Amino acid sequence: MYHAFRVVGLIGAFVLVAVIMHPDRHLATAQTDDETPADIDLVAQEVAELSTRIESVQQELAQMNTKTDQMVQELTSVAQQVERIATQLEQRTLTTIGYVEIVGVPDIATAQIDIKTQGDTLSVAVTQNQQSVTDMQARIVSLGIGDDLIRVADPQIAPVLGDERIIEGYRVLTPILVDIRNPNTDGAGVLEQVISLGGSSFKDITFDVEDPEQYRQQAREQALAQARTHAESYATLVDGQLGSIVSITEDLNIRTFQQEPLPGEPTEQIFSSEIAVEFEIQLAP
Repeated sequence: MYHAFRVVGLIGAFVLVAVIMHPDRHLATAQTDDETPADIDLVAQEVAELSTRIESVQQELAQMNTKTDQMVQELTSVAQQVERIATQLEQRTLTTIGYVEIVGVPDIATAQIDIKTQGDTLSVAVTQNQQSVTDMQARIVSLGIGDDLIRVADPQIAPVLGDERIIEGYRVLTPILVDIRNPNTDGAGVLEQVISLGGSSFKDITFDVEDPEQYRQQAREQALAQARTHAESYATLVDGQLGSIVSITEDLNIRTFQQEPLPGEPTEQIFSSEIAVEFEIQLAP
């Protein structure tokens, strides 16, 4: 409304100036017949200037409206922030901790067999090593282990140095990794056969959980339930009522104990979850 009054005022001012400057043209209509073409051109020029000024005022008005809209949006945003802060100040919360450990028995074992060869030249050493790796893979498959459970790592090549530190040959080592499922039950016998098959080439064995996410999820669920139980107990003690969850902070850990390379008895893994849960709480008046 303020902008509209301003436009009207400006237009009125322009008209008033035009009347003052040329009263004979704007007030004495009886003299229009005596006006010369030069006078008519001057009036037309003044009208054009007045139109230009009106357009300028309209553009200024549009810009001011845009700025006003932006200010309204900013003020609305500030008001919303103030409202959220006020709500938080009035809100009472309770934070409890839930901690759970889940025992996960490894269900997969990985045996490593190192295939070592040595030759006078690099070509001979590599060729012999590749043939030995192929032979060992065939022997492992003969135990009933699928190709998808056998992995061949990158070979390691090192020179063999003589007394004068002159290269006398090359040594090649290629690790073969064999996965055996259920090493604590059905796979125990297969694991023992793989170890025996490796002989002096057998290096070590590691145990792991093939799908650790199932244990992580169990730990999360139980830790959250424990935190809620604690919160409900506190709410009861203060004659309050537990509300919605405000926030959750999670800390997941996995601890694995080392085990000697003996078949059939994989070490347990501990999956722990510590969760801090913040609840709303309504206290009795």
